[in-house]
Amino acid sequence: MMFCDTDLVIRFVNPASLVTLRKLEHLLPCRADEIVGQSIDIFHRQPQHQRAILGNPGVKLPLRSDIRLGDEVLDLFITAITDPQGRHMGAMATWEVITDKVRIEAEAAELQERERAATARLQAQVDELNRSLAAAAEGDLTATVTVSGDDAVGQMGRAVDKLLGDLRGSIRSIASN
Repeated sequence: MMFCDTDLVIRFVNPASLVTLRKLEHLLPCRADEIVGQSIDIFHRQPQHQRAILGNPGVKLPLRSDIRLGDEVLDLFITAITDPQGRHMGAMATWEVITDKVRIEAEAAELQERERAATARLQAQVDELNRSLAAAAEGDLTATVTVSGDDAVGQMGRAVDKLLGDLRGSIRSIASN
């Protein structure tokens, strides 16, 4: 957690944040131990955007956002802090580094997309085999199977295509005899 007052000066950083900030120090504009007392402006190229958010707490806060800090991703949650009379005293930011979580979610989404594509390919191969076998069952032995590949369905496609070819040859032999 970090707290900034209404002048947007950081007045408090809890010990857990300080430990994490030390790990990210190479990405910060100052040393982690020097953050208390600094303006939030040091963290932003164009601080007017953040100032507009924090300066209008009744409208803009609470706010949750994923932000990038170098190659790290942080989940940031900012809330307004008020005194017992409801007067704005500042803002409290809670945050955590979620870089690994974001990477894992992206990998999972990519894996899910690959699985969806593989399922669609498999369904198309099965549909093709079904068309060829349905045609043969109706007496049309001219159908060929275009399913191929080294997987089980491709091997089955080649076997069905061979079966239909052999059956066509046998029927021709029978007919000529």
